[in-house]
Amino acid sequence: MNRLFPPFSGMKFPKNASTRILLCLSAVLFYPCFYLLSGEKQNSQPLLAFLDPPPEQKEVPDQSEPEQSISEEREALIHRIYRNRNLQTQFDRAEQKFQDREFTEGALQLEKLLDHQEDYFFWSDDQPHPVNFRERTRQLYSQFSPRSLADYERISGPQANQLLQQARQTNDLRLYELLALRFFPLRAGFEALNYLATHYMELGNFDFAARYWDLLLESRLQQSRLEPVHLLKAALTYQQSQQHEKANRILEAYAATNVIVSGRTLPLEQALQILDTSLAGTSSPKKTDWLVSQGNAKRNQSVDASLPYLNPVWSHPVGLTNKDRPLETLRNWETKQFRENLSTAVVNQPIAAGDLVIYRDFKGIRAVDLNSGETSWLFQSAGSLSQLIDQLEEHTPSHSTYSQNLPLEKFYNYNSIYGSLSSNGRFVFAIDYLPDTLPPAQINMGLRRSTSHFSLVSQKGNRLVALPLNGKPTVASQNASHSASSAANKTAATQTKPAWSIEGYYFLGAPLPVGNYIYAIAEHHSQLSVLCINPQNGAIHWKQGIAFVNQPIFTDRTRSYMHCPMTSSQGVLICTTQMDTLVAIDATNGDLLWNYYYGDGDQYRRISQKRYYRPVAFGHPGLSSAPLIDQHRVFYLPTGSPYIHCVDINTGLPLWEEVHREDAEYIAAVVDETVLVVGSDYCRGRHIEDGRELWHLHVGPVTGKGFLSQQNYLLPIKTGSVLRHT
Repeated sequence: MNRLFPPFSGMKFPKNASTRILLCLSAVLFYPCFYLLSGEKQNSQPLLAFLDPPPEQKEVPDQSEPEQSISEEREALIHRIYRNRNLQTQFDRAEQKFQDREFTEGALQLEKLLDHQEDYFFWSDDQPHPVNFRERTRQLYSQFSPRSLADYERISGPQANQLLQQARQTNDLRLYELLALRFFPLRAGFEALNYLATHYMELGNFDFAARYWDLLLESRLQQSRLEPVHLLKAALTYQQSQQHEKANRILEAYAATNVIVSGRTLPLEQALQILDTSLAGTSSPKKTDWLVSQGNAKRNQSVDASLPYLNPVWSHPVGLTNKDRPLETLRNWETKQFRENLSTAVVNQPIAAGDLVIYRDFKGIRAVDLNSGETSWLFQSAGSLSQLIDQLEEHTPSHSTYSQNLPLEKFYNYNSIYGSLSSNGRFVFAIDYLPDTLPPAQINMGLRRSTSHFSLVSQKGNRLVALPLNGKPTVASQNASHSASSAANKTAATQTKPAWSIEGYYFLGAPLPVGNYIYAIAEHHSQLSVLCINPQNGAIHWKQGIAFVNQPIFTDRTRSYMHCPMTSSQGVLICTTQMDTLVAIDATNGDLLWNYYYGDGDQYRRISQKRYYRPVAFGHPGLSSAPLIDQHRVFYLPTGSPYIHCVDINTGLPLWEEVHREDAEYIAAVVDETVLVVGSDYCRGRHIEDGRELWHLHVGPVTGKGFLSQQNYLLPIKTGSVLRHT
């Protein structure tokens, strides 16, 4: 019987000897090859294990932890960031055109999308962090080939050139910004960016000019259009704005480039040294004005002043009223704070501009001469505390509880929205309370009597007012009746009115002056936005949304008296939101740069489950904390976080690990490599690199914020003294 081919198989073993030998050899050779091919996956594992041993099983859970933390952060942040799903869908279609190498069609679709006056965040499921819409469009433009760019220039170039001509005729900066945004890759877009950068250079605002040079130097398309004079201006801008690394990169990349300066052909580095030296010789002296809280836009200003003698030259009463009950309420609050060994600090923060000290008292906003103490001017509105007290006295029985109807400890002591002031050297900016036109609401609490109640947030909201710093009296004040007493005439002569005001928004604190504009955070329809305002006439230059709130401020008891302070440096605005996030935007055009989340995610889960949530608040409500910037670091101590946060101003990435706040109230200043953190009982010095504690000093309860004088920080404490830190 044939063993190789059994019966009925239809095959027979060959009888030729040579054929049999070839058949056996092929079988012997084929089997090892088949075994090797079939066992490739099994054999590769030991080989890879020899070269790079796989991790042990106990390390597998550690690999999943970052993904879980990212998903939790995404779940908490996705409902807060400023998004537009419809715009993202249209953008995805335009992006697909670029992927299909249909560049012109994709660019034309992006033109329509760029007509949106605001920037938005996009956050796809496969991305670890959100990206902004405008930055993503500039990245798509970099994919242009020379031929496709020429086609796009031929189609949209005439419209862009027409808009450029109109901008040159009207000298309208907004048209230049629109041109640079909508037609960024075209020649007209380059001319618009070059004009904006040069314009702010001539004004001495090198931070804003550097932002525009960044757009030109970081774009592959625009770099080919740069000439030696552009490189010189960009390097000079970076040098003057203290961004020396960027200036050095330009000099290294274009070391062999020559430029003509005053009719002489010089190397780029030599020409930069000549211009830098000439600007240093004509620099204006350092101003000593204290225009915002902590001095300047960085909230880290130091002044050249000697140590005070603490001998009062003059004094003014802040709480002045002829009613007994409101003063008795404040005295009871102060007695309680002393009895419980707590701080008596209030959020009423004065500012100094020129020879005037401006602060808010019961009558309104008062400007006092620094030397004599005489009132220069007074702004008194219907929403001043004295007016509200008078209205409350008319509708409140003498035996009722006064503090429930008008909570002064929140309305005056803790309400940082109205307690903040700012100035740009020409105007004083403040938030004015707008009382309701109807009498105070009669709220029946189920008692036998009804009480009159003033809410922290009125139905009319509030307004932003600009008061002339020189305090020129109005016509009505000049025509005041001379038949009244001399004191009445003097009071009428000091009355002033706003130069302009903005209503329709609920402003969350005094604006921040930066460059030639002021920036304010306002809420409208459950959305937080940053308004760029012209301080001369109150016109809104542009508006940019930054976050969505869970509930409007009219119904939010926590946010109703908390302001949103801002900080700025290098043309970047750092905005607080009261929603566990920091948002950075470009101060020049409102581009969204990054989001930083410092919450724990538990707040949103409780709100989504419709459970009552009262967020935990750290620190004393009378000591508000604003972000502070030192070089590229942003330090922030939010009231809703148990940690001190330090993030990078360019990327928004955290630079510190978890540094517990201990008893910290606010970050006072940064000197060299030490971050001064003022606490309720201790002052601590922390290292700027990692936040480790360098030293601590017991001071007792503090009663307010001090200021930095060179290497000394002067801090008011509860005993009535001023403590000096060196």
